[in-house]
This record gives sequence, structure tokens and C-alpha cells, in this order.
Amino acid sequence: MKAAPQILKTATFYLGFREIGQNEGFEDDLFQKYMIGRGWESGMAWCSFFAELVYWGTYIDRQKELDKLFNGSAVQTYHNFKKAGWSISGVPAPGSLAVWQKYQQGVKQWQGHIAIVESSKIIIEGVESKGEITTIDGNSNEDGSRNGYMVARVTRVLNWEENNGLRILGFIIPKEL
Repeated sequence: MKAAPQILKTATFYLGFREIGQNEGFEDDLFQKYMIGRGWESGMAWCSFFAELVYWGTYIDRQKELDKLFNGSAVQTYHNFKKAGWSISGVPAPGSLAVWQKYQQGVKQWQGHIAIVESSKIIIEGVESKGEITTIDGNSNEDGSRNGYMVARVTRVLNWEENNGLRILGFIIPKEL
């Protein structure tokens, strides 16, 4: 059975859930309890913990595996999934995890961002490709800017060559249920 519909149903359920302060906690007590259960602590950025919450609720039989793969760092999470043999792609698919890595003056940083892909539009012209994805992100907002405070639906232009800011690292493709 395809996992993407369940992943998107779960992610969509959380749209609009908000934090209190800057990574200090959440307005909804049950959501906070779930986030703490995934490893989040007050003061931590929470995009990766949100992605884990969504996958954890979808892959009931893989929860122990997911506990080892997800990390508070989006970039480390990507490498964990890749090392564990999950399919990694340069092309987004619904339900996949989009992972970005921060670059500063063309140099990779440890920071990043992770979100659930809802839909995508990729255009390939010769050897060039450009695209746009709509994601459901934890620790974000409606315009996708740096000041995240909620679970939001965000549409972004994909950037594979960003020298300062977030560059797409890749997509973790969901496994079948």
C-alpha cells in the first residue's frame, strides 16, 4: 500500500499548530506531548521532530527504525536515511521528505531544514532543471521565511545552487506500507 496518502493526511492534520515563543513550546498540549515524545526539547528547532512525528504516525511497524534515523538535525537525518538504504532522489514525490542544507559563501554548514512534500512541478529544459514544491513544514510560516512559528503549507522554488542560504540536498522517498 502506498504511504504517501497517509503521510499527507497526517501532515495536513497539523496545519496551523503553533509554537509559544521561539522554539519554547506549543499552544496545543497534546501536540507538545507528541513532539517531546519524538525527542524535541524546549529551545530546539523542531522541523525534523515534526517530520518524524508524521512518519512515526504512518509507519507504525517501523517506529523503532525511525527513532534511529531521525535526528534533530535535518542534514544528519538525510544521511541516516541514505545510509539505511532508503531511496534518495533529486526529484520530489508526494510524501517524501525534502531536505535542505545551509550554505554560507558556498560552504556547507551543519544546519538545514526538512519538510513533507505535498506536490511538485519540475521543468527540465535541456540540461537545466527548475522547479517548485509545496511542502508542509514544521517550524515555518506561510511565506517560508526564516522566522518559523507554526506548521504551515509553503511553496518554494527549488534551488540546487544556493551559495548563501538553503540549498536542496535531496528527497527521501517513502517506503510502501
